[in-house]
Amino acid sequence: MAHVEGSLVLAAHSYGGAVITAAASDQDRVRGLVYIAAMAPDEGETVAQLLHLAEPHPQAPALVPDANGNLWMSQRGFADAVAPESSEEEIFLMTATPASSLGVSITLPQHPRRKRSQV
Repeated sequence: MAHVEGSLVLAAHSYGGAVITAAASDQDRVRGLVYIAAMAPDEGETVAQLLHLAEPHPQAPALVPDANGNLWMSQRGFADAVAPESSEEEIFLMTATPASSLGVSITLPQHPRRKRSQV
């Protein structure tokens, strides 16, 4: 956001909703947040808590932590859930690294939301 001039509208899907909410909490230039099937934890709530509010879809791929706390999903699970139109080579590249920031970020409490005036 530091490299963009002017007003901003942030958009996110899935757990990215928590990311944009936190990112916008201290940014006066953010004029709107767009949640597309996204999570928006309340103040003090974590994404991990939201993940347990409802039973997972029976076909949802498992996120499995390793010894370092990194979360992994099988290549087939990733392809089906995240990248169904990607080639096998693209899926291999996308799944070659863990979603390490996800493992940490889903357990962090949401920042207080900044009070905004109507735009």
